[in-house]
Amino acid sequence: MKICIFTHTFPRFRGDSAAPFMGNLARALGQMGHQVYVLVPFDPKIDLKSVKDYKIVTYKYIFPTGFHILGYSRTFKQNKQLTLATYLIAPLMYLFGFIALLRLVKKTDIDIVSAHWMIPGGLIARGVKALNKTPYVVTIPGADVYMGSRNRVFKEMVGVAALGADYVISDSAHYINQLKALGFHPKNINIIRYGVDTKAFIPTGKNIGILKDLGLKGSDQIILSVGRMEAKKGFIYLVRAFKQTLAVKPRTKLVFVGDGYEKARLEKEVKSLKLERNVIFVGSISYDKLNDYYNLADVFVMPSIQDKEGNTDASPVALMEAMSCGVRVGATKYSGSTEFLNGRTGFLVKEKTSLQIAQAIVKLLSNKEPRFMVQKEVRKMAEKNFSLQIISKKYIEIFRQVLSV
Repeated sequence: MKICIFTHTFPRFRGDSAAPFMGNLARALGQMGHQVYVLVPFDPKIDLKSVKDYKIVTYKYIFPTGFHILGYSRTFKQNKQLTLATYLIAPLMYLFGFIALLRLVKKTDIDIVSAHWMIPGGLIARGVKALNKTPYVVTIPGADVYMGSRNRVFKEMVGVAALGADYVISDSAHYINQLKALGFHPKNINIIRYGVDTKAFIPTGKNIGILKDLGLKGSDQIILSVGRMEAKKGFIYLVRAFKQTLAVKPRTKLVFVGDGYEKARLEKEVKSLKLERNVIFVGSISYDKLNDYYNLADVFVMPSIQDKEGNTDASPVALMEAMSCGVRVGATKYSGSTEFLNGRTGFLVKEKTSLQIAQAIVKLLSNKEPRFMVQKEVRKMAEKNFSLQIISKKYIEIFRQVLSV
C-alpha cells in the first residue's frame, strides 16, 4: 500500500521534540512493508538522511526560506492563539501545501492520504480528493477542533475537512465530542491513540549521572511530569498537590521536564509555597534522553485539565511513554482512562483537585512491592494498549476498509 502521511509538524532530526509520535507512526507503517511518504512544510532543520522506513518530502510556501515559521509546534501562540504572522502566511502554506499534495499523489500513485490535524491537513486533503478522488483519513490530535469553536471561519474549515473524510480518527473521545459539539457528525469514526515505541521506552535502573546533575539521591522518591508548560496541562495543581504530599512523604522530589509560557507561573507558585528545595525544572531535553528521565520516576503525574477557554489536553503521549518504562501514573480523565489505570498501574483523579492528586501520589509511593514487579505489570499494560505494532495495525485496518469500498 502507498500511504502519504500529510502533516504540518514532524520530528525534523534525531531527538527532535516536535511531534515525535508522528515519526513513530510513519516508521511503524513502513516497517510493516508499506511504502510511506511523509509530506511536510520545509524547515531548514530537517535532516532527510536521519530517517529510514519512509521518505520525507518537503514543500516551500514562501520566499525567502527564513519566513518558513509555521508548523513544528510554532503556529499557535500558547498553543491556542494565532499570531498576525500566521494569518498573513497561512494562505500561502495552504496553497502550496495543496499543490504539493496533489503533485505527490499523482506522481507516486498514492492509495490513501493520512492527514493529521483537521486544519490545514484535513482541509487540503479534502481539496485533493475533490480533484483526484484520492481517499483520505484525518486524525484529530485536538487543538484544531478547539480553534473551530473560537472562530466561524475555522469552524467551516473543520466541517469541510471532517465531513469530506472517508474516516475520522482521534486519539481521544474528548476531541470527537468537541467535533460533534460543533455540529459535525462524520459517518465513520474511531479512537486510536498515537502510541509509543515500546522498544525504545523500556524499564531500566536510575541513571546515576542524571541524579547527580539534578542534585538528587538514589533514596529520593521522585515524582515526574513531562510536557509543554501550558494551562491545559494542569501543572499548577500538581505543584499544589506536592505541598500536601511533602507533609506525608518528606523525602520526595518533584521534577518537571519541558518548557513553555506557564513556567514562570509555576516557578512563582513553587516559591510562594516554599518548595524551591524540592522542585526541579529541567527544561527541554532531547527526545532521545527521555527514557532516562522516565526511569528516574517512582510516580508519573499528568494532571491535564480543560482550561478556562475550553481547550483540553487529552491522551498525552508522555503518559504512555512513562507507562512503557514501567512507571505508575496519576492522571485526570482527560489524560488517563480506567482501561489502563486500574489502581495498581495508577489512579484516575478529578481535574483541578490538588488533594486527590496528592492522595493518589501518596498511595502509589506507599506501595511496598519490589520495583521490578511494579514495572513489569505497568509495562505489560502499556504494551497491550499503546505499542506501535498494535496502533499501526489499527490504522492499516481502517485504510483497507476505506480502499475496499
